[in-house]
Amino acid sequence: MKKQHLFIIAGVIFLGFIFSIYQYYEAFKLENASAVTVGTPNPGHSLSGLECSADSLCIDTVNNRVGIGTSNPTKKLDVTGDVNITGSLYLNGSALSSSSSFPLTCPADWIDSGHGFCVMKYEARSVSGVATSTASGTPWVSITQTAAASACSALGSGYHLITNTEWMMLARDAEAVASNWSGGSVGSGVLARGWAAYTGYGDSWSNTAVASTTGSSCLYNTAADTCGATGTFLYRRTHTLSNGQII
Repeated sequence: MKKQHLFIIAGVIFLGFIFSIYQYYEAFKLENASAVTVGTPNPGHSLSGLECSADSLCIDTVNNRVGIGTSNPTKKLDVTGDVNITGSLYLNGSALSSSSSFPLTCPADWIDSGHGFCVMKYEARSVSGVATSTASGTPWVSITQTAAASACSALGSGYHLITNTEWMMLARDAEAVASNWSGGSVGSGVLARGWAAYTGYGDSWSNTAVASTTGSSCLYNTAADTCGATGTFLYRRTHTLSNGQII
C-alpha cells in the first residue's frame, strides 16, 4: 500500500476519534444540565427567575420566594404539608417554646386567647342584628343557644359560638394568673367575679339589670346596677390571661 493511502486512513481514524470524544462531551453536558434543572418554569417566568423541581421545591428569584411542596409560592416561605422542626423556632428574633403559639390577627375588640383562637374581649352586643364585641351598650340577652350559634356563624367563615373546651381553656388560663386572685398569688384569696353581686350569695346588694358598658369607666361593680373605674377587688370585671390579654 502506498504511503499516502496510509496517511489518509490514519487521518480518517483520527477524525473519527475526535468526533467520538466531542459527541461524548456534548452528551455529558446535556446529562448534567438535565440533572441541575428539573421541571418546567411557570408560564410568564424565565427559567432563571423560577426554578422548580416538580412541586417539591421552587425558588422564585424574581419575587424572592421559596416554595416547599408548591410550585407557586405566594409568601417569602410557602410550605404545603406537614413541618417537622428539630431545634428552636424563632419569631422576630425570639425563640418560641414548645408551648408557645403563633400570635393571631384578631378582629377589632377581639383578643388572641393564646390557645390558637380569637375570642370576643367584651360581651356580644346586637348592633343592627350583628353580634359585635364592643365596650358600650348592653349585652345581647334573651337569645336561645341555637340563635346565638347562628349569630356567631353569620359573622363569616371560621366564626362559631364558643365551645365548652375553649371556654374551659380560658377559665383555667385565668385561674392560673396570680393577678386574678385577691391574695396576689394563685389560689390565695378569691377570684374577681365582676357583675355578679347577689344578696343570696352574701353580697350587700343585688343587681337587677346588666351593666350599660364594660369600658374603662365600668371596671368594677360598685353598687346595685352601678359600676365605676375603681372599686373592691371581688367585683372587678376583668381577668388577665397568661399572654397578657385582658378579657
